[in-house]
Amino acid sequence: MSFNPEGHIYLPLSALKGEGLMEGDQSLSAFTQHPVRFVGSWKREQVQMADNSPVRVSGVELDGQNVLVSWSDDHVCDFTATYLRVNCGCAECVEEWTNRRLLDPASVPAGLRAEEYLMVGKYAVQFLWSDAHYTGIYPFETLRLLCPCEDRPDA
Repeated sequence: MSFNPEGHIYLPLSALKGEGLMEGDQSLSAFTQHPVRFVGSWKREQVQMADNSPVRVSGVELDGQNVLVSWSDDHVCDFTATYLRVNCGCAECVEEWTNRRLLDPASVPAGLRAEEYLMVGKYAVQFLWSDAHYTGIYPFETLRLLCPCEDRPDA
């Protein structure tokens, strides 16, 4: 966030991913007490089924080091907990302004497990990892792109 001489706050759009805020949004301006201008761009990639409806997560199964994600198009992605944790995109793991990775993959325990998960709205999954990390939110689009399967319908 930065200020310019006119007192406007400049925020990168990437800092507001999925928040539904638009330039001139009065609720954000009221919160900051300054006019808000967005800089940069952000495009949400959306995986679609043959009928053009978005592909959604239909189920998550946690089994030790394995995380199975079932999709509305009947595909199942078999992740390891370590793979997902290393690819966490939260602000603690990725520098917000530059997208530089902050998480050292070597610091992730070899026996890491997903202890629990929460569905976040209709767009993402949040995991609680056995290393007590819980701030990462994995949008469905990101999970689908991380899917290691070569036979993915959208690969």
